[in-house]
Amino acid sequence: MQLLIIDPDQGIQEYYRNTLESQFQGISVEFVSKITEAEDKLHSTDYDLLITESELDRPFFPFLDGLVRLGTPVIVVSRDDSERLAVESIRLGAIDFISKKNLKLGIFTNILARALLDGERWKKIREFGTGMPPYPEVRKHTEKILESIKKEKEEKTRQEAAQKLVGGLKNLKEGHAYNILFLYATIKFSDATSSQMDDWQLQQVLTRWKRILGRIPESYGGQVWIEKKDSLVAAFDAEEALSALLASMEMNSRIFLLSGELPIDRAGLSIALSAGQTVYTSDMGSLVSEALNFSAHLAYREGSQNGIFIPGELHERLNGRGRKYFFREDAAFEGRTIYRFERTA
Repeated sequence: MQLLIIDPDQGIQEYYRNTLESQFQGISVEFVSKITEAEDKLHSTDYDLLITESELDRPFFPFLDGLVRLGTPVIVVSRDDSERLAVESIRLGAIDFISKKNLKLGIFTNILARALLDGERWKKIREFGTGMPPYPEVRKHTEKILESIKKEKEEKTRQEAAQKLVGGLKNLKEGHAYNILFLYATIKFSDATSSQMDDWQLQQVLTRWKRILGRIPESYGGQVWIEKKDSLVAAFDAEEALSALLASMEMNSRIFLLSGELPIDRAGLSIALSAGQTVYTSDMGSLVSEALNFSAHLAYREGSQNGIFIPGELHERLNGRGRKYFFREDAAFEGRTIYRFERTA
């Protein structure tokens, strides 16, 4: 079974691969990011199923029309969840549509399985439909509808641009969504260290260390949004990944020095970075963000005693010099590839 995925978002490739290979035996998955690359693959290979993003390097609907005419079932998986985009994709011949924000609802593999099982019947329906060309007036109305989708997208892009983090994180509005990078830092003591201090002593150390560590993200343009007993969470503009990474490295070095002040085993600092859309609220305990949740899970996971951990999509954004300090972990975490920073001499 051969499947081609057309999507410029390289960060989602590991999710696709891990999900598909764990659920479908004998599946072969190939990825391309550009339409020309897809066309080259389609000329040389017969695929059982095609998955395509709608936001590509050329107009989407003419490309989708060409895919559908090949006779291979096509599923549109798009970061744009416009109702009209979904309807017009299906009308043009896609066998299904799903928004990327709904990928983890648990139905993605069911949609793929149904498309594969229903492929032959779908082809016959398409053959029947193409044998009855639409009236010229239908084409005219369709063109106007597709043009409206284009204008809707342009307006959405304009609004998103207007909503970018002007002046860093100082002008966020209640209830608005922003692309935020979270730095989740958790101080971890060994069992031996914890047994040498009572709760009061432990809390005094944690409070002092968090105060010192919290100044570091702020010096790189971030803000500390949340403090917990053994953790702090800083927020950065998602475009400032390098600043967040430099802050993480300085925090990693500082905890090494701080723990050397005490007659105990050196403490660990598990730092996890993750970026994504976040609905802002001044009540930080009510933040709605998958990125925040993922960074917390990654920082607290078993075995993450010390280090800086980033998902594959952040690793891709680093330059060659930055990447050389990170090493890919063998096992994925929550369906995503993880890279770990290791201190070098």
